[in-house]
Amino acid sequence: METGLKIAFAIIILAAIFVFLPNIIGMATNVTGGAGGTDTGAVAAGMAGLLTISMDGGDTFKDAAVHASGVPNISGIVNRGIFYYAATNSGLLISKDKGVNWYSFTDLEKKIDSGTVVYGFTFQPGSSAIFISALKNNHGYVYKTTDNFFSVDSVWDEPQVAVRAMAADNGFLYMGTSDGRLLRYRFAANDFEKIKNFDGGIADISLSKNGGTIFVTLAGGQIMKNSGSGWAAVQNNSSFFGFGSQSVKLVLNEDTRGLYIASVSGIFRSPNEGVSWNNVNTVVAPQAPIGALTVANGIIYMSNGYRIYISDDGGVHWQIKEPFSTQRPVSALYVSGDGKVVIAGTTAGK
Repeated sequence: METGLKIAFAIIILAAIFVFLPNIIGMATNVTGGAGGTDTGAVAAGMAGLLTISMDGGDTFKDAAVHASGVPNISGIVNRGIFYYAATNSGLLISKDKGVNWYSFTDLEKKIDSGTVVYGFTFQPGSSAIFISALKNNHGYVYKTTDNFFSVDSVWDEPQVAVRAMAADNGFLYMGTSDGRLLRYRFAANDFEKIKNFDGGIADISLSKNGGTIFVTLAGGQIMKNSGSGWAAVQNNSSFFGFGSQSVKLVLNEDTRGLYIASVSGIFRSPNEGVSWNNVNTVVAPQAPIGALTVANGIIYMSNGYRIYISDDGGVHWQIKEPFSTQRPVSALYVSGDGKVVIAGTTAGK
């Protein structure tokens, strides 16, 4: 019996090496490695024009190399330790050289592969756990990994429904579904509760005060807020002639205690969680859709088309960057905590 167990264990180890060795070698030596060790059909030098990176806070950019099959659309970019992750419509991209090279990557059981639409990531505070929302074969999933996606465990799955938005505080993972449910997953007990059933699908979730205030952006553009006394719409004003459109982006920046909203009306900032608003857009014409918006260290980064706009004075003045070798629209922006690393991803959509 003992000999049999040793043989079985050796087979598992050899299988794991066979699956992941090409990825590990590729990521370590900048030689293309296929997803899960299979051939992705990537060109040797990597595709340019899909992702770009700046190491100087956005002053200069350089094309990243994407070693993957097809031409993925980028929907989100995050960083955890030495690894950078990009969510795409054809699986997961990983970089361990600060975004210079990106590789297709699958987990050991290939639950997340090139046929998976990845919507985004969130981190459990004080833990190594990463949660990822995805759709595969018209079935929605939320996976958890604690080993950088070598293995993933499903914490939620449901046919024909996707989790399009996630956020986490110290005790809970908040999940917004495409059919309008706001769910809360309790880390300690591994159980779920439904907080609210909205009329439309949920596109974004933001938390402040460690979950004391919850902001939910609906797919139609309306933003709802709950500070413990029930749900109410974040009120617009006369400046928001396009507030409520599907192009609304919401960013809650705890460092500056600012709530930022980008809509077809422009970009607005509220210092009091939506009670009053100031227009901080002086560069992009009204009704020009904003592809991505983020705020770091008080600096605003946004995109319109293939351009990136950066303002360090609250939107009075802007730097305009055209960092890509192509004119694919910018769909995702990542800025490091110190503001030095800026990574942008693109999509084929308009």
